[in-house]
Order: sequence, then C-alpha cells, then structure tokens
Amino acid sequence: MININQIKYINLLPPNFKNAHNRALSKAIETEFLNLIQNIKYVNIYSSIDNLEGFVLDHLALQMRVDGYLNSFNIQTKRLLIKNSLIYFMKMGTKIAIEDKVTAIFGDGTVIEWFEETGAATFTFKVETTNQSANESMADEFARVIKSVKNARSVLSEVVVKLTDPQKTYIGNIIHISDNFILRQVNS
Repeated sequence: MININQIKYINLLPPNFKNAHNRALSKAIETEFLNLIQNIKYVNIYSSIDNLEGFVLDHLALQMRVDGYLNSFNIQTKRLLIKNSLIYFMKMGTKIAIEDKVTAIFGDGTVIEWFEETGAATFTFKVETTNQSANESMADEFARVIKSVKNARSVLSEVVVKLTDPQKTYIGNIIHISDNFILRQVNS
C-alpha cells in the first residue's frame, strides 16, 4: 500500500518531464501537499463542535458570523447556534428563522404575523414565549436576536410572555329533582 506521506512527485513524472524546472516544481508541490496533509486534521472542526471549549466556540462564531451570538450564552446554546448557523442564513428573513433562533436561545417561542391576527398593523409580527426568564432585562437581547434574522420591512410589535401556574381544578355538579307539595288547612 502506498503511504501518501511518502510520495515523491518527481517519481510520478514521465522521463521526458524530469528536467530541472519540473524537478523544482514537483519539490514545491510536494512540500505544500505534505503541509496540507499535516493540517487536514484541523478541517474536521465543524463535525467536532460538541467537543470544543467555550473560547474556541466564541472564535468560531465570530468567524462564521453567527447572528445573535453572545459570549455569555451557556455552552449548549453556543453549540446549537454555531451548528445551525448555515441553516439560519438559508432561512434568513422568514418566520421559521425567527422561531428557530428564538427557540435556540430562549427555549421556546412562536411568531404570529399580521395576517394571522385580526386588527394587526401591516407587516408587523409578535413573538409569544412561555420562558419565564424573558423579562425586561432580556428585552434588548431579545430584540437584537430577532432583528438579526427578521426581514427588513417587518416590525416587531410586541413580545408576549405567557406565564402559567399549574393548579388543581375541582368541578362539581348536582342535579336535584323534587316535587313540592304545599298542604294547608282550610278553616270552614
């Protein structure tokens, strides 16, 4: 079996091409090819995102121009945003892009566009979430994330946070059927 690290390109050339110029050219190509072979292990970075550390993910997100990315996100959120960054770029400006990005960062979210709601202004949309951490302090971050993926004409009208509290509900019914007789004594 041929070891690719030991290939000499001058040996691949036919005898009539083995002049001084082609020898120098094959040596230069061989040097660059060996350099490429040694560095090929670093190309595997996209498939090993789950094993990368936080600071490497920060640099990778900067290089890949991941919109809505913050260094303060937890490691799972960073990995999810980087993995899906190409998908976000393909869907940029659509309802699904906003929903995917909001779900990746905040846990859940649905987008309701103006034509899905009666009385809404044209080209507006609202985002509904049940994430209880979506409060006023996160509003700027929330708006920044949405702005990074929405189309230019659409306007975020509101963010609705639905809070639920599980409670026991008791329902009771009673049916009462009776005949009432009133007996009175008549004085004669």
